[in-house]
Amino acid sequence: MRKGSTLIELLVVIAIVL
Repeated sequence: MRKGSTLIELLVVIAIVL
């Protein structure tokens, strides 16, 4: 499991939602 990528993906999803 990639822990660093998960954080980046979460930020990307949040940015898209906003």
